[in-house]
Amino acid sequence: MRYIANNVGQKKLCVVWVHLSAEIDDIVTRTANEEAARDGAQVVYIEAADVAKPSYDDTVANCQQNAIQKTGSQDGVGMVAILDAFSLKRYWLSFARQTWRPPQVGYAFAMDPQPTGAIPAGYEDVYAVQEMELPSNPTPEVQRYLDGMKKYYPGDMDKLSWATELAWLGAKMFVEALRDAGSSPTRQKVLDALNSMTGFDSGFAPPYTIRPEREHIIARCMKAAKFTSGRKWVQSSDWYCM
Repeated sequence: MRYIANNVGQKKLCVVWVHLSAEIDDIVTRTANEEAARDGAQVVYIEAADVAKPSYDDTVANCQQNAIQKTGSQDGVGMVAILDAFSLKRYWLSFARQTWRPPQVGYAFAMDPQPTGAIPAGYEDVYAVQEMELPSNPTPEVQRYLDGMKKYYPGDMDKLSWATELAWLGAKMFVEALRDAGSSPTRQKVLDALNSMTGFDSGFAPPYTIRPEREHIIARCMKAAKFTSGRKWVQSSDWYCM
């Protein structure tokens, strides 16, 4: 929300994400409206989409219509998509059937190969954010991750995604907690080590500190990338933190 409002400059926002539960839908709706208001923006349309939704044509139409009804214009409208890779592919196919091209920011799976390949040719102002180092950046840790994938999963390099990078990060954190738990680790010792992890430098993000009283929310920083005419993701911002 903050990136599209402040960095891309869109103040009328449509937000769509995959429905998980009524409780999560309520949290996302409340948080989206609160964050938009803090950045001088307004959510004009919000949708918790069924994961099996076959088309997002109605989402595109509803965003346009609600922007016009609530603000009198569709100008300055941006879309935020928090969807899985398969849903994102259908989402982009819906835009391929439209002529409307609002600026977009995708999260999590937005830079995965499958949805990336479905972005309509010539679509400008498409961005993605994630809480880990961008896979296109050849930092030492990203290179170790890629080298590990090449060694153990050589036939799956075209399937690398946000989820595989997150799994690599999770494994690194577990190994660190196991080391901190001492020579005779138990489940509780490992949990205690995770709950008290301080300044853990994963190489994927600014150092993590975990505390139970902070609801275990450790991902407070993001990096953004822009989709170029060469159909590549290129970093468009350094780390920015909440």
